[in-house]
Amino acid sequence: MDYEGIYRKTGGSSQSKAITQLFERGNYDAFDLTDLDSFNDISSVTSVLKTYFRSLPNPLLTFALHESFIAAAGGFIISLLGFLSLTSSLALGLREPREKHTALLAVVGNLPKEHYETVRFLMLHLHRVQAHSQENLMNARNLGVVFGRKYRLI
Repeated sequence: MDYEGIYRKTGGSSQSKAITQLFERGNYDAFDLTDLDSFNDISSVTSVLKTYFRSLPNPLLTFALHESFIAAAGGFIISLLGFLSLTSSLALGLREPREKHTALLAVVGNLPKEHYETVRFLMLHLHRVQAHSQENLMNARNLGVVFGRKYRLI
């Protein structure tokens, strides 16, 4: 959590390939990513995660619900940590944060179960990463750029 640029930096290709191959084999008991002797490059682990999300045929927040997310946010840009940017106009009459919150919760509730559980776990993790932003320099905005735009989660 304290590694500077934890999701911004790219990992070594050989270790990233090794991790990807281990996951593709599906024998998850055969390796432990916390074993620092075998996996000593945190950026390789995070690179594999980002590549996985980028390669999904349907993003976590799904193509089918994309317009609903935009409408629920009232035309605001959604960051993955649940914060709203105040840079765009107030669309669809959703001016109050409580209204936006309620509308977003309703759309999130329509996600497929697998997507919902993954988004939930990822958001909790990114919240913990952001809590260490003094050390890792990954504040909410940086995480939103990395995961929201670059890796097609929204």
